[in-house]
Amino acid sequence: TSGAYVNVFVALAAGSGLRSFEFGADGQVYISRHNVDEVVRYNVATGALTGVFADAADGIDGPTGIAWGPDGHVYIASLNTNNVVVVNASTGAVVRTLSAGSPKDMV
Repeated sequence: TSGAYVNVFVALAAGSGLRSFEFGADGQVYISRHNVDEVVRYNVATGALTGVFADAADGIDGPTGIAWGPDGHVYIASLNTNNVVVVNASTGAVVRTLSAGSPKDMV
């Protein structure tokens, strides 16, 4: 409420390319790491890493944004492929990939 510094929630390694983060309804924070092509999860209460949510094997290449859809899926913008990878928030399985014609279509 005061705007005063509290503490570091998560310390990522230098060069990991933090691009965005979102708090999930599941009590975790999701962080996109652009330079290592992955989205990782941390427990909001403890700050502990709980695992990789999505990575290059899922079609993530330069993740730059994360959003939750009304369908309960997580939408991950993948800059280097101009795609949005749709992932089931509960299972972590890729549901589909939405392709864009050009980077301006992603904005």
